Amino acid sequence: MRIVVYNTFHGVMNSTYGRVYENTIKTRIQVETNFINWVTYGQGFLTFFGNSVHLYAISDYEPDDFMEECRVENGQGLIQEIDQGILRVKINTYRTKDYHTAGVRRFKPFYHGHQQHLMNVALGEHTGALFYVNHPGERLFSGENRPSYWAGNGTMPWTERYENVTIMLFDIDPHELVHQIHAYAPTYEYDEYECTEHQFFARAEEGYLWAWFSNPVALTMKGANTRKELISRGLKHGVIVKCGSKAEFGSYEKFKTAMKKAKPIWDKEKTLRFTDPQYGNFEVVSAKEFLLNGEEVPYEAQEGFFLVRKTVPDKIE
Repeated sequence: MRIVVYNTFHGVMNSTYGRVYENTIKTRIQVETNFINWVTYGQGFLTFFGNSVHLYAISDYEPDDFMEECRVENGQGLIQEIDQGILRVKINTYRTKDYHTAGVRRFKPFYHGHQQHLMNVALGEHTGALFYVNHPGERLFSGENRPSYWAGNGTMPWTERYENVTIMLFDIDPHELVHQIHAYAPTYEYDEYECTEHQFFARAEEGYLWAWFSNPVALTMKGANTRKELISRGLKHGVIVKCGSKAEFGSYEKFKTAMKKAKPIWDKEKTLRFTDPQYGNFEVVSAKEFLLNGEEVPYEAQEGFFLVRKTVPDKIE
């Protein structure tokens, strides 16, 4: 229950997962644990995707108030990290009242994937807006392969995280079926959005998102994925995903102005640099070193939950 709640945003589990299916990572309210959250804490949604919940409901198990344990107030951010499962996958999440962003750290980079959902962003308390990036494992937009078009990665990227920043480096095997990456970006769930040659911005309520793509990116405008898919072609990519909020940046326009100054530099291989308006200079060197302002971001074995409540940086002026 602690794992479920720590990865929950306004009653809905939104995170990185070891096994995913298209229907649950594209529609938040269909995640099976929603019903458990509804029974336990009065949050989440009643769905048809939790047939075993009645066994939980009639049991005498009463979990601790983990919702209170990881609650965040306005102006706060919550950092969470755990090494989970047999392989000790390092899972890192960061939440505020306005967004929840999650991802793995350096899990099997550049290997062929299966059904692993390596990063996820949820925006807004009520809108249910989502965003994530993956390398399709098949050409059919809603096929049955593992990995599929939306679930998992054909070739898994090198991924790193720092609070509300996610960095991904793709080096796709030429033998893979698809030679492009894409993002799930359902624009109809955003209050505002903007797509330029290398950047995508979105706002849902008071949560903001910026995504930078090293290769040109474009919004799909025909077919089943119209206005809910960003496509960036090629085998090698650098991707940066940054979240923000009104509490951190003020207006959405100020957020866009600040992020347009990040000016990423990519060597077309596995080195990427950019300037973050909140934290300073990030640098990934050869998909090995991960530096912030010249110092290595710690990557250490984690026993149990690492939980830090912090005050978000002052508004960017």
